[in-house]
Amino acid sequence: MSEKKRGRLSKEEELIISQNLDLKSDDEIAAMINREAAVVAKVRASAIVTHSNESLVDIIDQLKRKFFWKETLSQLLDYDEEVYFQQYWANLVQQFASSGILTTDELMMRDLIILDILLNRSNHAKRNATKELRDVEAQMEAIYEGYYDDPIQRVVLLEPLQNRANGLRGAMKALSEEYKLLQDKKDKKYDQLKATRQLRLEKTEKAGHSFFDLVKMLDSPEYREREGRMNDLYKVCAEVARMRFEQYHKYENGKLDRPFLTPEAEERANAEQQTTT
Repeated sequence: MSEKKRGRLSKEEELIISQNLDLKSDDEIAAMINREAAVVAKVRASAIVTHSNESLVDIIDQLKRKFFWKETLSQLLDYDEEVYFQQYWANLVQQFASSGILTTDELMMRDLIILDILLNRSNHAKRNATKELRDVEAQMEAIYEGYYDDPIQRVVLLEPLQNRANGLRGAMKALSEEYKLLQDKKDKKYDQLKATRQLRLEKTEKAGHSFFDLVKMLDSPEYREREGRMNDLYKVCAEVARMRFEQYHKYENGKLDRPFLTPEAEERANAEQQTTT
């Protein structure tokens, strides 16, 4: 029995694995590079995670080709809002992809994100108004103290600050009302998209799990990718656990023993002992 190579993968080995991940099993690839199958399984699990991240990029690329993207982009103020919209959109698409996304759904998703951005703007404006109001009030207090014995000059200096403070309070009140209105609209959009947890649970309970529901789930690329990734992760975890339990462990009574003892484990242990000797 030839000794399996250990240590870090070389560039050539990484290339062989990447070229054969979709064509061969872990055992077949491991035999090609004379490695343990667990090494290939770990690379496969990492590749699945990378593919998941790439799918978000694909969703954003598709968004930029939508008929409403140009108009949507004109409503965004800066690059940060554009990135926020794209990331929000990608996550919503992944969330609703299993149940299908129609054009009307996409338009509601766009409106939902725009409403959320407007809410963020309203919060920022109210925060800035609050800061400015505090500064104005601090200036007014300083004038009261500095011109305590000169009421005429005090009134002259306070009048513009008082007008500014009143204007800021009015603006904050208007922003609060605007925020409430936008939040109500956003909640309605959430209800329409079945995005709240309660509505999603109700939909699941009403739909049940018929044969046709399961077939529809299997038709979803996102569902298959997620389940495939989880299966590969389970396989990697099982392999790591097997390797751990095949090693000697010291128990509370001070004795050494291997918890997992099988013919395959003995064969691997003998092979390792021969290579060390």
